[in-house]
Amino acid sequence: MHLLLTITGKGVTFRHLVIVQGRLLPEGERGFFKIIFSQWKTLVGRKDWGLERFIIWLATASYSGYFPFAPGTAGTVVGVLVYFLFSPYPTPIYLLSTVTTFFLAWWASEKAETIFKEKDSPRIVIDEVVGYLITMALHPPSIPTAIGGFLFFRVFDIMKIPPAGFVHRQMKGGLAVVLDDAIAGIYANLLLQSIIWYYPDFLHLGRWVFGPN
Repeated sequence: MHLLLTITGKGVTFRHLVIVQGRLLPEGERGFFKIIFSQWKTLVGRKDWGLERFIIWLATASYSGYFPFAPGTAGTVVGVLVYFLFSPYPTPIYLLSTVTTFFLAWWASEKAETIFKEKDSPRIVIDEVVGYLITMALHPPSIPTAIGGFLFFRVFDIMKIPPAGFVHRQMKGGLAVVLDDAIAGIYANLLLQSIIWYYPDFLHLGRWVFGPN
């Protein structure tokens, strides 16, 4: 990929996306990449590398919320990675880490709404991370549970079964942003628990244990 860059006193400006792998990109593909680079240009060009940048990084789940398509799904993928970090620890530590992440996400989402000047901005996806961690709580780490939890959480997050729908529509602030995903995570967790209870062999479909629970 070849980029024509302009270096200014205010940072890096992406002016043209010319060719990728020796071919000129069609207009549609150029537009796709321009969306991505325009978002990163905004992040790179800013000078406030302090608290506000940390809030944006946290609320967007390491900038995955800037993904132009299905940012919620991208945020959930980050949640899977965070789960990989938490899962080797004993259950009490995992639960404490999840609760801590919930309150941290509440704070970051509240601040990010002010920064973005938008209620429940689609760029805020730290709530998806919290929801996935809740989905996977008290489950034996394995490939089937990780994939099943991912799919079930996304379905419940989109469906917003009560009271998640009420929270999403009627409540405001960082708590509302995180709480509806936490409820979706509870539903997904219960469904996954039920499947494991009635079909224990589900856990042995490509067993992958990260560590003791």
